Amino acid sequence: MQASLDEIIQRSQPSRSNVPYNTIRLLQAAAARHHNAVVNAIAAIQDLHRAGQPITFQAVAAAAGVSRSWLYRDPEIRAEIERLRATLTGTAAPVPARERASRESLRKQLEALRIELAELRRDNKLLRDQLARRLGEERTTATWGQRRTPTTTGGS
Repeated sequence: MQASLDEIIQRSQPSRSNVPYNTIRLLQAAAARHHNAVVNAIAAIQDLHRAGQPITFQAVAAAAGVSRSWLYRDPEIRAEIERLRATLTGTAAPVPARERASRESLRKQLEALRIELAELRRDNKLLRDQLARRLGEERTTATWGQRRTPTTTGGS
């Protein structure tokens, strides 16, 4: 992203051309205004992206102090906004870049969760085995208790 934004800024620099002297100052002022608008728009895009804010034409225009129509007319800025909008589409609340998890931290979280899952599975198996033994003992007690009662009373 940074390389393409730097190229946009570079192309917006005012340049001298073969024009009459009386219009040079006007052209230079217009070119300087355009360059400042490009720089402000790119800075706004970067700030919104870093903050995890939605990148919309309205948000960029407000942050950069330019009109939305100007953003739409500049093909490179428009393309950059549309590209970033496309990458963030479907996400409810994008996380700021500085708060995004690194691959290493995600791996560590995954490993910790795998260890916890293994412990929970062991505990679950232990509890199921204990429950099975307890239910088996109760069934045995209930079964033998009912059979012994009739034979003791019936045999006398």
